[in-house]
Amino acid sequence: MQTASEREPERYLGISNDNKTIAIKPSNLGRLQQRAFGGEDVAARPNFADDAWWPTGELLPGVSELIDDALTNEGRREGLTAYFLLGGAGNGKSFAIRQLTARLGIELPTSDRLARRLHQAHRKDADFVLLNDATIAPLTDYPKTQNVALASDLTAWWKRSAKKPVVAFCGVNRGILVDELKELAQTGAPINKLSTEVLRWLANPNYPIATHMGAPLLHDDSISVRANCHEVKMIVGGRQMRLVALAVDASSLFEVPPNGGPARAAALITQVVDRCAPEGAQRDRLCPIRANLEQLSGTHGIDRWAAAIASAEIAAGKFFSYRDVWGLVALSVLGSRVAPDGEGGAALDIVDQLLRSVDKAQTTWDRLRNLLDLSRFRMHNALYRAPIPRTREAEAWYPPSTPVHSGLALVDPSAWRTRDSSAIEAGMQSIAMGERPSETASCRELLAGVWSPFDRALESALLAFIETDECSDAARRRLISWLGGYMLRLAATGSGSLGNEQAIHQWRACEQSARSNTALPIRFSEAIRALLYPNQEGSPPHNVALPAFSARAEPIRMRAHGREPTLARLFDYSPIALRIVHLGVRPVIECFLAGTNTVVGQLTLDFALVRETLACQEERAGQTESTAFVEARLERCRAASLDALPEAHARLVGLLGAAHVELGV
Repeated sequence: MQTASEREPERYLGISNDNKTIAIKPSNLGRLQQRAFGGEDVAARPNFADDAWWPTGELLPGVSELIDDALTNEGRREGLTAYFLLGGAGNGKSFAIRQLTARLGIELPTSDRLARRLHQAHRKDADFVLLNDATIAPLTDYPKTQNVALASDLTAWWKRSAKKPVVAFCGVNRGILVDELKELAQTGAPINKLSTEVLRWLANPNYPIATHMGAPLLHDDSISVRANCHEVKMIVGGRQMRLVALAVDASSLFEVPPNGGPARAAALITQVVDRCAPEGAQRDRLCPIRANLEQLSGTHGIDRWAAAIASAEIAAGKFFSYRDVWGLVALSVLGSRVAPDGEGGAALDIVDQLLRSVDKAQTTWDRLRNLLDLSRFRMHNALYRAPIPRTREAEAWYPPSTPVHSGLALVDPSAWRTRDSSAIEAGMQSIAMGERPSETASCRELLAGVWSPFDRALESALLAFIETDECSDAARRRLISWLGGYMLRLAATGSGSLGNEQAIHQWRACEQSARSNTALPIRFSEAIRALLYPNQEGSPPHNVALPAFSARAEPIRMRAHGREPTLARLFDYSPIALRIVHLGVRPVIECFLAGTNTVVGQLTLDFALVRETLACQEERAGQTESTAFVEARLERCRAASLDALPEAHARLVGLLGAAHVELGV
């Protein structure tokens, strides 16, 4: 299927001077409306090039190296060589297939209206098979094996390689691996063991495929692209099989390249802004879209934008795909396209209509209402999914969520206190003195470079309305609070001061420790220990008490004056040390026995865990909104690590309040 970016450019209908209907080529801003979150697209069509207007993002790390490797082994091919790009939708798998198709000189019919699963090229030394997207499996081509189409393809390629070497280059969504392995286990489809083992290896690169196949491994001459690339080469039935798997969703588009220069996502939005800024400058001075483009074009505008999204990635615990980035670009320039009343239409048309309504407004409320509706198109409101007051009582409407809002919500400066909060709060106090918050000394510096004519008009209209008899006390409080949040979000897009900053900084410090193989920050290490092995009052140092004969590993909450005796096991956990490493592409905290290097427990470092550590005070666990989510992981790690301690470090005791009595064996 074709993507939104590959359909014929959208054209609008207009009326010529002689009253004939004509097609009008969309403006640059009009084109941008074609790209947003989701859509019906599955895979790009290698035979259908993008409109040249669209900027092209770079391939994700490692993809170009795999394409080069597939093309430069001429004369040395044997058996089956299969390359797999693994990842979710929107990570450029089909785009990479398109590049390889072009370099192989494969001519494809442009009449195809849908994406095809397979494309082939025949060379003297090998047959090339390009699997555009593993999710596309027509029933006509796979009448008996549609649900295990990838395994079926692997079987067919392996059989063909007996006569002539086969090189397969495949784009595979991870969900396909899970679905096909489940189907193979349940139905016993007519697929040979080799294909099943390959799927298992793709699902888990540490899976010992050669051992299970009884196949001798060949010398590992891995292309060593990145940590997220795995390769295995073995002899199966007298023929060579080489498998290379690259996780294309294991790199951040917001990561600055090692050789310098802008991040991939920053380079992409820079090109979009450059194309759209001239058109934006011609729009009404009160247009929020014009304000967005001017803000992004300003000093550090795109750097601050990229920093905010990179922080949202950390909070969300996942890397955003190119599809997500395009949605963010459209959201940042054009704002939320969904109207509160459910009416659709082009964003530019809605904005222009609202601007005309502002000019024609007869009352203070009518002017404010239309400006409030326009505020949803402002970049900071759209990114953080800010509520929009829509009634005289300032009852709020929330724009629809997008795939990235789960992360952005956790760095929303209005929802989570930032270093700029006090300054904005001080500015809001000036309303009681008849002053504009934006003109106070505390706010003026924060809003420099981001405060636009639209923002000033919105502030003026809101302050004018809250002084009228039409505005109730409740509505007045709500509108002032909303304006404070609006200004705080706007200031954050200019200064880079985000919500949960401390957690973001702590995560990055730990992630850097994993990359550089250095020790965990001391306070963070102490907090992890407090979460895993909380010392209660009365316990010896470096000891944690668990209920005896319990299936759970929940520490006993001892009370200094408790009256009920408790039978417990007291563990001396001092032999357990902590370190942080990279497993795959994620930082992981490992518990290991000091002096033995034996790993006895693991914790994936994510945003929720970092927030839990920040809630610890004086080696005592605190509590956050994610405590219930984190506790289960902590308990599993606690149980595994304590169970691995030498027997001498665990003893049976009786607890009575803060006192404990050794019971012996």
